[in-house]
Amino acid sequence: MSKVIVEGVHTHVQDGTAVYYRYQYQRRPVGIVYEVDAGLGEAKSRLVIGVIAWSFRSLLFPRRIIEKTIFETIDMVDIEVFRAEF
Repeated sequence: MSKVIVEGVHTHVQDGTAVYYRYQYQRRPVGIVYEVDAGLGEAKSRLVIGVIAWSFRSLLFPRRIIEKTIFETIDMVDIEVFRAEF
């Protein structure tokens, strides 16, 4: 049950600004535990901490589920909040 770390860039829907994110997840007895950091450059702050309960889909596609959650959360946050943070 080692940690998987993934980095990427998502284009914010509000004005097309690139938001960099890094997440890590680990399979645990309760499900998949994940942590997401996001920001406008090298500096990132904690965006989401969550758990995905076990299901057939989460066993097969954990990255797809986590990335969908990340993208929806980034798009919900006003881009000015990211700019003010960094």
